Amino acid sequence: MPNFHHYALVAVIAYLMGSLNFSLIVSTLLLRKDVRKYGSGSAGATNTLRVLGKGWAAAVSVGDFAKGAGAVLMGRAIIWGLEQFGFAIDENAGYWGMTVAAFAVILGHAFPIFFRFRGGKSVLSTAGVLAVLDWRTFLCCGFIFFVVVLLTRYVSVGSLAAAVSMPVGLSILGMPMQHIIIGAGLCVIVVILHHENIDRLLRGVENKLGGKKKV
Repeated sequence: MPNFHHYALVAVIAYLMGSLNFSLIVSTLLLRKDVRKYGSGSAGATNTLRVLGKGWAAAVSVGDFAKGAGAVLMGRAIIWGLEQFGFAIDENAGYWGMTVAAFAVILGHAFPIFFRFRGGKSVLSTAGVLAVLDWRTFLCCGFIFFVVVLLTRYVSVGSLAAAVSMPVGLSILGMPMQHIIIGAGLCVIVVILHHENIDRLLRGVENKLGGKKKV
């Protein structure tokens, strides 16, 4: 069976993948304009949309989604790949590799080592993770996100609604315990990372999508 060192390797690689924050790569390295100094101060696709426009926001979205999905696939591949070196690997070991990678990549996005530990709110990277775990739950959460955003014009509310729906959907569909742990844990992380948005919502000063910035 894999030991601590194998899972630690998965965690380090996934965290470094998460630390490749595409919003900051685009804004600071290519455009010399740190998005964290504008808008909501977050290094994510939504703030990139506000500051840099649709084209760059789309590129950032693809990158953040892909690294979330890629990290989970990497975690499973490394643990299952150990079987080629004489380790007796069962299905649960691969699932735990995915679990470690999922949390590590999200923490890397939120607290990137390459950008002074100030990253984004991990919504798109979480979506990438979820797409690998179960495409049905991914589609349901995506539908909830878009409906809530269309009705409220608050991206933050849509993100929170989708995050809360994630562990519920995984549980209802009877996914493995490790997947449900990922869904519940990432839900908590996303909600915590949105604490400033929640505060602004309660005070009625949260910015709506396409609206003027509120003070």
